[in-house]
Amino acid sequence: GRWFFFGHVLSDASAYNEHSRLRLLVEPAAVMEPGFRPDRRRMQSLRQRHRELLAAGIENVPISELFEVDADFHEAIGDFCGNRFLAHAIRLQTRLRRLSEYENYNDRDRLRTSCHEHLEILDALEAGDYARASTLLRRHIEVSQEVRPNFDKVRALAHRRMTRI
Repeated sequence: GRWFFFGHVLSDASAYNEHSRLRLLVEPAAVMEPGFRPDRRRMQSLRQRHRELLAAGIENVPISELFEVDADFHEAIGDFCGNRFLAHAIRLQTRLRRLSEYENYNDRDRLRTSCHEHLEILDALEAGDYARASTLLRRHIEVSQEVRPNFDKVRALAHRRMTRI
């Protein structure tokens, strides 16, 4: 047979806490990398997508679209940093979040606030104030991590995905 490897899953509070601490180390640091160069066109696209979500009413947007906009924002930070290893780490963290945090996208008030936080971070990046952007990003991640997933649901989803034929 073939050997399959399934990576770590954020299926309990301990793993989620470790993941949160890693995000707090990696994402704000990416903004402070010497090679950090935001792509103006991508930032405009991110800004437009966030504004469209807010204009449509967060409660009217499918969960999958909300997650993709959020994931694209965080992965853009990695892509802008000029450090392929940090970019890769951020991309991996987004993959881990996809399964465990998907259900949290029902908290539409937090998502509305998150969109505004992303826009504020984009403002700081466009102004070239990377220290402020890094601080805002750290605060954004800290607040977002307070909304914990239901780990019983996460384990059930992970089991379904790993046993699907």
